[in-house]
Amino acid sequence: MSDKEVQVAEQAAPEIQLPLQRTLALIKPDAVKSGKQQPIIDAIRLAGFHIADERSLTLSLEEARLFYREHEGKPFYTELTEWMSGGPIYAMVLEKANAIQDWRALMGPTDPARARETEPNSIRARFGADARMTRRPPACSRTTKPLKLLQSIMKAL
Repeated sequence: MSDKEVQVAEQAAPEIQLPLQRTLALIKPDAVKSGKQQPIIDAIRLAGFHIADERSLTLSLEEARLFYREHEGKPFYTELTEWMSGGPIYAMVLEKANAIQDWRALMGPTDPARARETEPNSIRARFGADARMTRRPPACSRTTKPLKLLQSIMKAL
């Protein structure tokens, strides 16, 4: 096949498009509190994600326990739920072809120190705190039922 024939064949070939996927992204309380929310959102958009839904909310300790119930009984469960109920979080539904895998790659390794070594452009490398979750007093109950809002966001996935 000549170069001209290859070029014509490439132009005639249908473009393969991956199906659109959705995934949940949460900006944790420490990142919201320290002013990293907007730079994280900017990095998400720069990576080609569309934010289909987004909102700020604060989970009560009970709501955090329900949301993370799959981790109940694990050593980090109490610390995680206290931390996630210790301040506002920012929840987003991200859309993109291959969104789940691309979101995991953009976040990088769970440990920010490791992320800085192995994936320096990842969100955790750029914005993650070095220390483990710090214990915070549980948030008091709220009247707006943030868990229901978070669950409604997740239904869109």
